[in-house]
Amino acid sequence: MNKVIPLGLMVSALLTGCGGGSDGGSPSSGGGTAPTTYTWQFVQLKTMTAANMATYCGSGSTPTIFATDTSATPNNFTFAAKAPLIESIAVYNSDGSVYTEGSLSKNSIDPVTGVLSISANDIPDGGYISVYDKETGVEHNVLTIQKELLSNLLISVQKEQGNQQCYTESYIVESDSTTNATLGTDSSMAKTAFESYFSGKSTPDTASAKSDIKTITSGEDVLFTSYDSADNINGYAFVASSQLPTTATIMPLTDTLTINIGTTAEWDALTSVALDAVYKNQTYSWFDWSTVATGSALTSGVTPISSSSSEQYSTRAIGTRSSWNIESVNKVASNSHSSTGFSGTLNNVAPTLTSCSASVCSVNTSLGMNSTNNNAYRISYSKTVSSVTTNHAVYSITDTVNLPLISGIPAPVAGDTVYMAAFDSADSLTSNVTDSFMARYSQYGIKGAVGTSLDAVSVLTPPANLIKEREILATNSYSIIER
Repeated sequence: MNKVIPLGLMVSALLTGCGGGSDGGSPSSGGGTAPTTYTWQFVQLKTMTAANMATYCGSGSTPTIFATDTSATPNNFTFAAKAPLIESIAVYNSDGSVYTEGSLSKNSIDPVTGVLSISANDIPDGGYISVYDKETGVEHNVLTIQKELLSNLLISVQKEQGNQQCYTESYIVESDSTTNATLGTDSSMAKTAFESYFSGKSTPDTASAKSDIKTITSGEDVLFTSYDSADNINGYAFVASSQLPTTATIMPLTDTLTINIGTTAEWDALTSVALDAVYKNQTYSWFDWSTVATGSALTSGVTPISSSSSEQYSTRAIGTRSSWNIESVNKVASNSHSSTGFSGTLNNVAPTLTSCSASVCSVNTSLGMNSTNNNAYRISYSKTVSSVTTNHAVYSITDTVNLPLISGIPAPVAGDTVYMAAFDSADSLTSNVTDSFMARYSQYGIKGAVGTSLDAVSVLTPPANLIKEREILATNSYSIIER
């Protein structure tokens, strides 16, 4: 069951670097309300050394870096070139048939910037828009998004774009040099660790000096934590990066959080239970019970937390039920916290294409799962015929998901197994969370321990917005179910 997302309700704040959508409030010449508009920026990710990247992007260009491979000498950097060369853009009705009343096509893409402007009127209600990317003669990649999930998006394609402008928006910059801290502790603190955005969380050790701390140029708060001899967290300190290097005093934790993670009806097995903390809009890995407990012992526990109201906490539980992988996140509302897993029905039924015609296939998601919450779905498949492959991912909010088929490339048939994922929440599905759900299946998406299927044409989160995305994912309650 789903609440249909009103178009224009919270157009994604995550993707401000991709261009703003109209708020739909300006009057048209006819005296009515202008339709909401969205921008899709297409890019191709490339990986090069710094010298080759500078040559490709040109003098004076500062490309946005999506990833750095420090294992290579010299280091390799992944950046994005704007991608105006798209094989086709197609629009479909809600039943998957071709929509013939609109004019949206690949010719609508700006030939220099690689930007596609989409009006809400370009797609019928419940309908779909597909991006077809022909990487080679034997690789066909398709991304299809239902109208109700439209927002401003950054979309990565595989097709070689040749010499194009580099994407230079929404970047986040690592400081040129690392920093360090010396930690003041007491005898109850057997080990210590630190966590920053670029460094991640370090492995707790006995050294009081912490070095090689990577920070954001614009500033962030670094979390320092201490642990007792049984590896339970027992102290912390947040230190502004602008104050480093310094001697930081670890303060003992005096408050506790008691958790209960679901019931045996909600989990066949639990593999991981962790607590995340959000402080000043940045998200940290506060404690992972998996380091001190396994199996049934993960269903309950007590851990020290800050008594300050400056931090927000959420539990993240990962496990299985009825052969489905589940990741459940729940906001912590009190010091005695019960965290539920997926509360709907799960049947041990592999997701398959329920029916297919020459132009559309359908998946009935309720055969495998059923929920009274609001859901967004991802259905994907890979079909190979005579060494030619089609990779197709569809995002939808309807319980019956229609997959429009593109003629001339390998198509699935009824009964074929597909990969299914569902974002399930009692809260309304805003574009903030659904954008994050779609970006989860990109090469650089924020992933949990479940989910191995990636989109060949994928929604990307611009690097500067990953901090906000992590906060959103840690301050909402939801489950992601996959199989």
